[in-house]
Amino acid sequence: MEAAGGTALAVQADLRERQGVAVIFRRHLERFGGLRILVNNAGDMVERVPTAETTEALWRSAIDLNLSSVFFACQEAIGPMSAQKGAVSSIFPRSVPGPADAPSRYPITHGFHHEKDGVGLTADEDFLLSLCFCPACLARAAMAGVDGEKARATVKLWITEACERAIPASRWPEFLSAGLDVFQPHPEVYDFVKWRFEPVTSLIGEIRDHAAPSTKIYLIDLKEGWLGGCDVKAAAAACDGAIICGYDMTPDQVTELIAQNRTAVGPDRHLGTGFRVFYPEMRSPADLATRANAARKAGAQSINFYNYGLVPGARLNWVKHAISAASR
Repeated sequence: MEAAGGTALAVQADLRERQGVAVIFRRHLERFGGLRILVNNAGDMVERVPTAETTEALWRSAIDLNLSSVFFACQEAIGPMSAQKGAVSSIFPRSVPGPADAPSRYPITHGFHHEKDGVGLTADEDFLLSLCFCPACLARAAMAGVDGEKARATVKLWITEACERAIPASRWPEFLSAGLDVFQPHPEVYDFVKWRFEPVTSLIGEIRDHAAPSTKIYLIDLKEGWLGGCDVKAAAAACDGAIICGYDMTPDQVTELIAQNRTAVGPDRHLGTGFRVFYPEMRSPADLATRANAARKAGAQSINFYNYGLVPGARLNWVKHAISAASR
């Protein structure tokens, strides 16, 4: 846990047990007196074994770590957050990478799949595999006048062709730079991929409508959020703003990231950025500090540091160094 100003509190507890979660909150409240932000960021498969060999105990352990811990933490947070004036609650149920991680849809590379590794998917094929043609999406698209069935038939043909090639070959080598415009010659697919922003935006709006008025709702996304079906401009307008991650960017790229997204988000919405203390993404405290400082100078209103539980404890001081640099 970390409080304002970079003051950290280390607590060891079993998050699968309600008592363990309660201990963390009790220690935090004893130390800091209140709670403004909750980040649920615990999860793992516990042990990776074939499905047929997964015992009931192992299954329940994984469920408790990935789901029960989130529920227990939310319950513990309600009291102190309700008592905190102007509380800002950021709750991120996070576990094994998957669609439940965010309101948008992840491309298939957000995970490790030997099937796609063997085929050798190109960037455009990876995107095609992230498109959802479930009955709910098809029905909702139809209500908007979009023929999802026709789009699905075309996408199915493209994926089949990709899987039958001996050597990977991109249909659109310029896909990542050109974006969704590459689909314009195929209007059935173009209309569908443009429509898929709508469910994400409307979901964010529903979250905003159901949250307590004092709660701040921010979209957290990557620079290429369109790959997951997220329109930053529309999504930010539906909530309180956006946090766009600058994970492996240079300071100049961070500056450009903030400038571009300020235009998208607009002047009246919060805009922040986020960094990880991963190596070699960040090779030193100075690496993290220069990027955080670049974000601050470019106008970022918040700088967020993620995935503390995935890095060595000795690297956590890099965050303190970055906070200090960005505060000057």
